[in-house]
Amino acid sequence: MFLGRNDAALLALSASLPEREQAVRDAVAAARAAGTDRPVPIMLGGTITADSTVAARLEVDFVAGSLVEAARLARTVAVSVPEGNPEEEPAELDSAG
Repeated sequence: MFLGRNDAALLALSASLPEREQAVRDAVAAARAAGTDRPVPIMLGGTITADSTVAARLEVDFVAGSLVEAARLARTVAVSVPEGNPEEEPAELDSAG
């Protein structure tokens, strides 16, 4: 899966409409099942987070109420991740995810 091949440090998702709850839930489940070397924290933003019960049901690690808050959370995660190999090219995105 893309997360594992690229040693992702954070998965940021955003949704606006409540109708997208199932799609977000599917993305969260796929990320949790990715089998990466370490768990990838998941952040959710967008107007879907205005309803705190929806965010809780989606079982994400962080909820960002604004772009500023999302950036702050991303920086916090970034400083806790060891440096990767700058010579290594990231994996290509494919349709298999």
